[in-house]
Amino acid sequence: MVQCRKCKAENPAEASTCQACGASLFEGTAFGAERTWKVIGFAIAFFLLFVPGFGLCLLIGLLAKWEWSVMMIFLGVGSAVWAAILLGVIYKAYRDQNAKSLQPYNRFVQRGMRTIKSNPDQALADLEHGMSLYPPMTLKNYNAKAGEYNGIVKMLRNAGQVKPADKWLEKCIREMHTTLSTGDDHSPEWAFLVKMRNELCQKNGRMDLLDAGRENERACDRCGRRCEGRVYTFTYGKKSTKITPLIVPGIALGAETTTYYEPAGKEEVYICSSCNPGFHPRHGISQAVALRERKLRARGYEAFLSPEQAKDLKKYR
Repeated sequence: MVQCRKCKAENPAEASTCQACGASLFEGTAFGAERTWKVIGFAIAFFLLFVPGFGLCLLIGLLAKWEWSVMMIFLGVGSAVWAAILLGVIYKAYRDQNAKSLQPYNRFVQRGMRTIKSNPDQALADLEHGMSLYPPMTLKNYNAKAGEYNGIVKMLRNAGQVKPADKWLEKCIREMHTTLSTGDDHSPEWAFLVKMRNELCQKNGRMDLLDAGRENERACDRCGRRCEGRVYTFTYGKKSTKITPLIVPGIALGAETTTYYEPAGKEEVYICSSCNPGFHPRHGISQAVALRERKLRARGYEAFLSPEQAKDLKKYR
């Protein structure tokens, strides 16, 4: 329950205004010292803007050679209007820049962060409700929402709330997985999100979360994790060498060595983004061959060709 600071009435966790007196329940940042400093700040800004306006109006009055009674009225009104207009422009820019703080989800999240030590249960409820109002993660807004998740995890860990922090980290990773599964896996944003996800798990010592929400997906053939990756294909087979002597009547010039390849089949190996960051094709093929080489050599195959090498082989045969 949220206690109203004005009438002390108890309100539901998701309430934004007091049910008893109608006061805003988000005014924790508008009460006390912070509100006082905002007022003082605007007063100082108004004064600083009023002074140059006063000087400008005085200059206009002197050049126009007005009477002092008219000039005094003009100085007061003109300077005030000048300062008010500029202050309004500055305030609008400030409000637009901080429009995010006016969003319902952010107001709940901020209140949760403020009360995590004084009222942990209420704070966790605020965080839960606030993030439920946040727009779903996409490849366009992933950086902002992942930042919100990361801020919550850090704040909870600093407050000693380890289990809730792990819970929120898992929520973040699961939502990242959902975004990755529905996004364009060839876009730069997709690759950046994969990198951010991996770094987030590594930084928090929770590499096991790479499997979160991916129970039905294919496991990496190298590390066993169930996360996004690529299938790397290579051709295996046998090779033989033929040595042809180069002989000119009466003179041996040496020998020409020719290698012949006989493809026997193809192997497909699934390598995840953690094992092959950036999905580099050559690195992926090398890892795929390394995983299958011992088994294939035991069957008598000693030639391993990448798709490009196999294509060239067909071309020149």
